[in-house]
Amino acid sequence: MMHDRPPDGRENNTPPVRDTHNAEATFWRGVHWVLLFLCALAIPASPSYGQAPASQTRTDDVVRHVRFDGNERVSTGELEQLVRTSTNRKLFGVDALTPWYFIYRTTGGRFGEAPSYYDPQVTGNDIERIRLFYESLGFFDAVVDTIVSEYRQGKIEVMFTIREGEQAVISTVSYSGFPSSIPARNMERFHASGILSRQRLDNGAWRVERPYSLTLLREQQDHIINFLKDQGYAAVQRDSVQAFVRADPETPLRLDVRYRIRPGDIYHFGDLDVQILGPPESEESVVDTF
Repeated sequence: MMHDRPPDGRENNTPPVRDTHNAEATFWRGVHWVLLFLCALAIPASPSYGQAPASQTRTDDVVRHVRFDGNERVSTGELEQLVRTSTNRKLFGVDALTPWYFIYRTTGGRFGEAPSYYDPQVTGNDIERIRLFYESLGFFDAVVDTIVSEYRQGKIEVMFTIREGEQAVISTVSYSGFPSSIPARNMERFHASGILSRQRLDNGAWRVERPYSLTLLREQQDHIINFLKDQGYAAVQRDSVQAFVRADPETPLRLDVRYRIRPGDIYHFGDLDVQILGPPESEESVVDTF
């Protein structure tokens, strides 16, 4: 019996096709990790990223995740800049990619980055730091706590839980202590260029209606100091301008701010004596007078 053969005379057996796609992907993954390893070799071993040196309260648990829950008015990025509890540096922001920590382990601690250990004292300080930050924004009733969970032996997640509460509002601002010698037109320019003086009320105060912010009060303090210096009160300092905040008894989240000003003495320029030292006069020199 005759059997059909292909035109080239070979048997009609199709050879297996090699899957080159997976092999190529595996090759480039290997190249990727080799490059990372070589880059990290140039960096000597360093302490854990963003954390203070080891303390007596430090544990042997490594922080692998730091999360925030409940922060609606403050971004996670701002809170991450505040706290000292942190993970090891990540590649592309991916939690599972910490190549510097991996190199530290594989080289026995000679290169790379030391593990970021959990320290209850550092985390406790972070809680207070977050609370004070919220307080500076007018969230006086903010509550901050943490949940520490071990999801793998020696690996933990630290979650900061936040109950922000309501934000206080600056209702009015008033001033006491401005020298009466300052011309009225200068005071008008001061209020027109200020960040808090919006609408003058009958009681001499100014309506503000802006969310409370400690930064806002300090900016207005700087505005007052610079204005007074321009008026000749050169010795005025931060201690010379103090802000007192009073909450409305019926609505505690509405605040009245009063700046108490102690400008000190006014300074005047004395006699001005000008001496010009230059090359000797010649026939081409031009002598001018003031």
